[in-house]
Amino acid sequence: MELYVLYPFRGTFQQLFNGANIKNLRLSGGDVRSDLSQPFNGNIGRLELAKQASQLNVQNFPVYPAHELIINAFYVSDFTSENPPDYSNLNELRIHSSENVPANAFQRYPNLKVLSVSTEKEIDPHAFDWLYKLEKLTIKDTKPSLELLNSLYGLKEFETNVDKLSEREQCELAEKLANGQVVVQSKTHRYRFEFQ
Repeated sequence: MELYVLYPFRGTFQQLFNGANIKNLRLSGGDVRSDLSQPFNGNIGRLELAKQASQLNVQNFPVYPAHELIINAFYVSDFTSENPPDYSNLNELRIHSSENVPANAFQRYPNLKVLSVSTEKEIDPHAFDWLYKLEKLTIKDTKPSLELLNSLYGLKEFETNVDKLSEREQCELAEKLANGQVVVQSKTHRYRFEFQ
């Protein structure tokens, strides 16, 4: 089910979906408030949020009662927050930013399993520190540094544009592939290949 919100909803998520049994729900556009103190008898399997927000915080992305949460955040410019959300159910995060991604940018989301970062600026080599449960990382638009992978011991899949890596970096990545450490996907304008 997909719901596009043009105007702020006067009620809450709990009121709107109380009693509902929805496997996949996507909310995009405007805001639907959440009030965790309200009773909620619904069952939301997977909730995907998509909106423009300069920062990940509870004002922009409230905590919702869903088993699994996916956030698509567009135009993120600030990776620090005075009100960091406690997303115990955040499984996947897709960040689209025109800014540099600083060190420890995602340390408040240790349960992340899937992360996609799209930026034309640089990503600090320690941006993904503390993401011990991360299984899939996608880096788009910028030149990735293999230093980013050093702290991601559980990473199983890495997707990026291999053409942007130097020959030395491509060899290092091929070594990780040969050792079975990670699966690499690369999409370019000419071809797509997968190593396993």
